[in-house]
Amino acid sequence: MDNFTRVGFDKIFNVEKLITIFYMELSKSFCYEGESHDFWELVYIDKGAAIVTAGDQTIKMQEGEVIFHKPNEFHNLKSNGVNPPNVSIITFECSSPEINYFEGKIFKLSPDERS
Repeated sequence: MDNFTRVGFDKIFNVEKLITIFYMELSKSFCYEGESHDFWELVYIDKGAAIVTAGDQTIKMQEGEVIFHKPNEFHNLKSNGVNPPNVSIITFECSSPEINYFEGKIFKLSPDERS
């Protein structure tokens, strides 16, 4: 017997494919021109702050916040010039209708969720 705890959960939506998983420590002058693609993208600000474009919105994101970019939404990321961000970016394919709940929302993770 091992010492690992196994936690079950209900499947609400199905991620069919992972495309990329990145963790990056960016400079305070980082600026990405932007892109759009036919899959979802999750951006998590682990440390610092960033400015994110999502469609026609410009959003100031802080440490501990997550945003989801829906397929074909133009988006970009840049540092705020003061607090260089560390970011996790995960891109994936998901065709479950329940994933649409995340469109246009920013989530602030609790300390437990962050750990």
